[in-house]
Amino acid sequence: MKRLALVLFVVLFAVYLHNLAPGWGAMSMFNTWDGLEYVDCAVLLGIDHPPGHPLYILLGKAFTLLPFGDPSWNLNLLSAFFGAMTVAVLFLAIREMLKKFHEGWKTSLISLLVSLTFGFSYVFWSHCEIPELHTLFLTLIALCVYAAVKWHSTGRQGWLNAAALALALGIGVNVLGTCAVFVPVAIFAFLCVRFRFPRASLRAPLLIFLSGSLLYLYYPIRLARWPVFSHPMNYLGPYGIGTPSWYAWYISGRAWTGGRMFLINRVVTNIPLYLKFVLWPLPWLPGLPLFLLSMLGVASGFRAAGSLAGAIFSRDRSAAGERLLLPFLLLLFLFLLLPEISIHDPSNPRATDYLMNFFLPSLLALTFFGAHGALKVFLFLQRRSKPSCAVFVAALIAVPVYQFAVNFGPCDLRHKNSAYVLSRRTLEQVPSGSVIVSKLVYSQLVAYFSLVEGSISADKVTILDPEVVSRDLAAGDGGRDLFARKNHIMLSKIEGCLAGGREVFLAGDVVDEDKSPEKLLLSDLDLELWRLQLPPEERGLTPLRELFLYNVAGLRAASPVKAMPEGCERGIANDGRFSNGIVLLGFRPSSSGGAVRRDALPMTLYWTATDDLPGDVYIGMAVLDGRRRRIGEPCWHTLGGTFGAHKWRAGEIVREEVNIYPPPLASGRYSIAIWMAGDRGEEVKYLPADYKKAGRVFDSVLITSFDVGGVNY
Repeated sequence: MKRLALVLFVVLFAVYLHNLAPGWGAMSMFNTWDGLEYVDCAVLLGIDHPPGHPLYILLGKAFTLLPFGDPSWNLNLLSAFFGAMTVAVLFLAIREMLKKFHEGWKTSLISLLVSLTFGFSYVFWSHCEIPELHTLFLTLIALCVYAAVKWHSTGRQGWLNAAALALALGIGVNVLGTCAVFVPVAIFAFLCVRFRFPRASLRAPLLIFLSGSLLYLYYPIRLARWPVFSHPMNYLGPYGIGTPSWYAWYISGRAWTGGRMFLINRVVTNIPLYLKFVLWPLPWLPGLPLFLLSMLGVASGFRAAGSLAGAIFSRDRSAAGERLLLPFLLLLFLFLLLPEISIHDPSNPRATDYLMNFFLPSLLALTFFGAHGALKVFLFLQRRSKPSCAVFVAALIAVPVYQFAVNFGPCDLRHKNSAYVLSRRTLEQVPSGSVIVSKLVYSQLVAYFSLVEGSISADKVTILDPEVVSRDLAAGDGGRDLFARKNHIMLSKIEGCLAGGREVFLAGDVVDEDKSPEKLLLSDLDLELWRLQLPPEERGLTPLRELFLYNVAGLRAASPVKAMPEGCERGIANDGRFSNGIVLLGFRPSSSGGAVRRDALPMTLYWTATDDLPGDVYIGMAVLDGRRRRIGEPCWHTLGGTFGAHKWRAGEIVREEVNIYPPPLASGRYSIAIWMAGDRGEEVKYLPADYKKAGRVFDSVLITSFDVGGVNY
């Protein structure tokens, strides 16, 4: 079987290698996520984002030293290598598990087909082609489970130590994910010692596991040679980099989670999203039976857990020891599943696809139950009808074959029409001397093109990085107004570029991604869609969303008017007065004009100020549902645009145009809320006409209601 696993590794590695993304290159201009950071940190031995991934960074450095390929391609190679390794080890682990229930060629066949189904699934395959740490982490999970199952079968201490070593290495790849694996493994090991191997020692495995924390010595050793390339999130923390408090903040992941990693109230609402990635892109015909087989296996796991509990209460040590395996796998699946499906915030419907990587560990665990369910059905049909059994086997074979055929194209990142290739062609067509404002690059793009690859000349394109501004502001004088002040600086830089005759572009994902802090810019800029010019034979090709560029035609500006025209509505829940002296006089929907998204809600707002203001004011606008709950991220902008509120004269009426970009909305009635913050980030409270009434304190203005359904808003 080890030879078959080796063949499986070689075949899958060849497939992944064939589809491997080319160098990161121009793609980083449009959609970076974590890949660019990993390349930069591996090459420069930098400090990555919390909670840190030291083993992945060090292995990535080793791959960048290979005598072929550029750094980003070599990081892709690492993902492909461990992707193939994951499937090979998964095959061995599933087969070892199934041997507890049936011996023979059937277990090998089912293990092979289930492993291939996982290996050719889009959710997994797509992460084998780009710089990501997930395939390395999944390899370690599979190794840990395989070693634990072997220990349960043989009782040899070395296998338990091997499982502990896999977990120890996992600390250096995904410390939070490793904690979710450690708990069920520790419970399994304790019960095995209690009921099956009383002479086994848990001391050595525990020490091996704890030794994995030594991988984090990478950070103090590296920080001793300051300065070093660092993810700017590390500057945004409340502690100095390298201090004991900073390490506690960094490793705990609080920088990312905000101290709330698990939000159990989201579990039920996120189950449909989880099922999407379990079944997608399989159609219901093959997808649903596979899911039902997995649920059959999960049901067997619960039944085995009940039998285990009965054996423990009856003090039948031998029976309890024999029945530990399926309950262990069930516990592992649940410990991986619950935190994963509690992460996604359903108030942001667009931000779903990037969650695929969170779901991968539990999908890996689910394959064990899919294999167990398939074996039960196979044996059942074999006893009753051999033709039915043959049809079942043919269906199992057809699923990975179908997945390979369907997913080969989307996962072929070397194809001329892939985003990685089109991004290079897009960049070649951008006028020389242009400025590109890129998305969520956290100052890494400049480091990449100046220190790592150097393939894009500054004479061709200058990168305007909003997060460089964030980093500098945080290092100097951070605060609640960080994003607002960054917006002001970015607008000044863009205005300077336009005044100097340079063309300015926003990457498409800045506009389309609702979670992007750079969305602050949208309401203050007039944008026009700029399209890649394709040859006649490719004009039917639509580049991916991330490859769109938006040309900045100018900056929005408010203007004083003599009076507010008739027909403007007032607030539906208040009189529009804020405590800083600004009053919303009225509003009305305006024409779509230069809106860059079809779902934009263009509005004309009329303001006045009862007092002179010392500085800018920032307003947030968000969509609320019928229960007054916010949907999606607010759209912030500088009140008055380039004609800021601090330039207004008391009593003057000012008109401004604003685009609101809501998330996709289901049919129903919605409202829009406005609230304000001063130029130092302080909250500006709304004061209604009856503000003296006890219990009536507001911080927003509800300005309009609108229906979604038959009306195209």
